Amino acid sequence: SGAGRKPVDSRPPAQPSAVGSGARTQFSGDTATLLVENGRSSTLWPQVVSVIQAKNYPIEKRDDASQTLTTDWVNWNRLDEDEQYRGRYQISVKPQGYQQAVTVKLVNLEQAGKPVADAASLQRYSTEMMNVISAGLDKTATDAANAAQNRSAATMDVQRAADDTGVPMLVVRGPFSLVWQRLPAAV
Repeated sequence: SGAGRKPVDSRPPAQPSAVGSGARTQFSGDTATLLVENGRSSTLWPQVVSVIQAKNYPIEKRDDASQTLTTDWVNWNRLDEDEQYRGRYQISVKPQGYQQAVTVKLVNLEQAGKPVADAASLQRYSTEMMNVISAGLDKTATDAANAAQNRSAATMDVQRAADDTGVPMLVVRGPFSLVWQRLPAAV
């Protein structure tokens, strides 16, 4: 009675995740957009390209002047899919008002070699790529912030002291994250 019917996809729709301060995402059709505050405008495009390259996604065409690239086929390996999908994407960075817009447009989507055009799949796989880029940008920003903090706090103030009962102790003055990071090696 149910033979030949495609099973219903009961998964919730994919949600773009806006990571990082001041970032927000939008979704429309086959396009996902991440809006980032303008403070990163000069470094945003190289960071986006770096995220794509770090994931070993094939780049078919890249134009740094227009800050646009097109990927070749990106294979997605998801455990919740019987037949895996692959997609081609156009990724760009453009100013949009007081922010920078990272736009991911799904150019082609295939499952088992056949074109896919249903709205839920287009949203899921454009969002998938946007989330990869968004997470990569957040990691880059976090790494840069940690490096800056480590440089500015490379020295910590360490003093010998004693508690009220005369037991010796060390007092360390510095950023908690830096002290905690270096403590195991010191002990």
